[in-house]
Amino acid sequence: MNHFRFDGYPYFPALRTRSSELKGLQHLAIEQRAAMLPLLTLGRWPRSNDFLRSAERAAEVMQGAPYCLDLTHDGNHLPEAQQQLRNPARGYEAWRQFVARWPQASCSGTLHAAPRTKASKVMCAQPKPSSAQTPTWAPAACGVSK
Repeated sequence: MNHFRFDGYPYFPALRTRSSELKGLQHLAIEQRAAMLPLLTLGRWPRSNDFLRSAERAAEVMQGAPYCLDLTHDGNHLPEAQQQLRNPARGYEAWRQFVARWPQASCSGTLHAAPRTKASKVMCAQPKPSSAQTPTWAPAACGVSK
């Protein structure tokens, strides 16, 4: 598993992949985007039946700068696609394969939290040395503290 260092970023904005929010992010200089680590929550893109276009648009806006992807918890946004990507089978393989398309989404696929979870309780999936199919949960692995 790749390890990602969060300590090089002073700013962690949480944004959604709405057109207006991505447009605002796009207006920042690339140097400004590279100095932050945004968490971009994927939602339904207009006239789309999956989260692919939303993730592609996030990658276009970030222009190679690092970011994290998350999946909306709003059940009105493509519930079937959400269910497939949230499937815990084989260590959340569907989600890991989905985010692997965007290597600049450096920390995507490592953070897992239930809806309305406090930041201090966010857990990181760490594959067990003997089996990559069953994640273990260790808050310290993310560098998350109270």
